[in-house]
Amino acid sequence: MSADIGVGPFLAFSHSASVTVAEVAFLLFMIAGVWIAVAWLLWNRPGPSKWNHFRMIVAGTLIAVGGLLLIIASYWGQLFT
Repeated sequence: MSADIGVGPFLAFSHSASVTVAEVAFLLFMIAGVWIAVAWLLWNRPGPSKWNHFRMIVAGTLIAVGGLLLIIASYWGQLFT
């Protein structure tokens, strides 16, 4: 006789929802890539350097959120089924 302790994912969603979450994550990665490219092109322009740091912070935040969404889509979603 086996006892099921009921440990499972607290959040689960369908395959199509997890694909949508993954698509949003990849869109954030694409936006971050373009943002980094623009920041790199504007890096040597004269003016306050606080905007350069702001651009990189925004790009890093977009990459972090995109990575989190991919983790959510692959762990709690049925992405690979």
